[in-house]
Amino acid sequence: MPKSAPAEMTYEETNHELDAISSECEGEIARLQLRRIAEKIENLLSAGVKGGVVDHLTDVDDSVQRQIEAAQAALDSAQAAKAANVRDHGAGQEYHDAAPGGGAEKTYFGR
Repeated sequence: MPKSAPAEMTYEETNHELDAISSECEGEIARLQLRRIAEKIENLLSAGVKGGVVDHLTDVDDSVQRQIEAAQAALDSAQAAKAANVRDHGAGQEYHDAAPGGGAEKTYFGR
């Protein structure tokens, strides 16, 4: 489990980090989708490759599909974390921004 975020991290910085995690997950999904070999398996079948070779290639394709699903689950979790941060702390940021003098210094909602 990762360490807790340092106290100096603000609401906006937290959202930025969560967006970065989401972007990395999206990139991983795209990379994995490019590795899918289903089309290559079809090409090998039509070229006459038989039996165990195709079975092993199908296993590889299935494994890549599970990786895609895991990356999608990670993306969904990162997006849910940001939504929870906005839900749980978004109003606090608005109150902080609207406070006379810009609110307290060095808080989660600081600048």
